[in-house]
Amino acid sequence: MAIKANMSDGELLEELGNRLQRRRLDLRLTQADVAEQAGIGKRTVERLGNGTSVQIGSLVRIFRVLGLIENLGELLPQTGPRPLDPLRRPGR
Repeated sequence: MAIKANMSDGELLEELGNRLQRRRLDLRLTQADVAEQAGIGKRTVERLGNGTSVQIGSLVRIFRVLGLIENLGELLPQTGPRPLDPLRRPGR
């Protein structure tokens, strides 16, 4: 399923959970494997896979274990300097 702006939070979490489960299975990892490597509880991995909200720190750890950490940059791309930044530099 494609992620759309009109999806509810629950639908987004469910789709994210499904995608992470598929990635985990593609890597032939169990939920226990991911939990151990991420340093989190297995129940946290289960909750995320079921589309339940988890702490962002846990999500980042799971992304790292699943080799998805670099994909986070696509969510919030870096921005360039703002127009007033040069004026705010020290010594100006």
